[in-house]
Amino acid sequence: MALMDTKEKGERRPEGQRPLMPKIPPMPSISKGQAPPVSEGPMVPGTKAEKQKKRILIVDDEEDYRIIMHVQLDCDYEIYSASDGGEALSVLEWMKPTIIITDQMMPVMEGDRMIAEARRRYPDLKFIIVTSNDNVTMDTLVPEGRPDKLLYKKRLPDREVLRNAVADLIKEGTQADENKI
Repeated sequence: MALMDTKEKGERRPEGQRPLMPKIPPMPSISKGQAPPVSEGPMVPGTKAEKQKKRILIVDDEEDYRIIMHVQLDCDYEIYSASDGGEALSVLEWMKPTIIITDQMMPVMEGDRMIAEARRRYPDLKFIIVTSNDNVTMDTLVPEGRPDKLLYKKRLPDREVLRNAVADLIKEGTQADENKI
């Protein structure tokens, strides 16, 4: 097997092997049971609490996709991840995410079933299903588990697709909160 030199000093990999993913800071682990930092007081304009980033929980059994979505959203949001629907449901109470982005087909619990249970507990949560299965449509999902947005993984390389979907849901949630006042 021939090794090829790459631009990075000292890196050698077998010919034809794709380069490693860029190094990113590790995502906070939710399986350790440590709660994320709690907001300091009420959301008063101009305070630290008001500027706190929105929390997003990424649920996917494939680590590569969790990393891709984390990298795409990291600058604007506080990102957490879970490897299946059961793990995601176990952390909702202490994590209190604004949005859950989930795969549809996973072990333990499929995405739409996890959404149905999470929505039962937290009706104001927003959801995005990101799937690699082109046969998944809103009509094929259980009615109570339909997400607010449905995206396909083949479009994830377009960074703006996921970022825009998240921004739209946050904007909708903000407008709904203002209408409650």
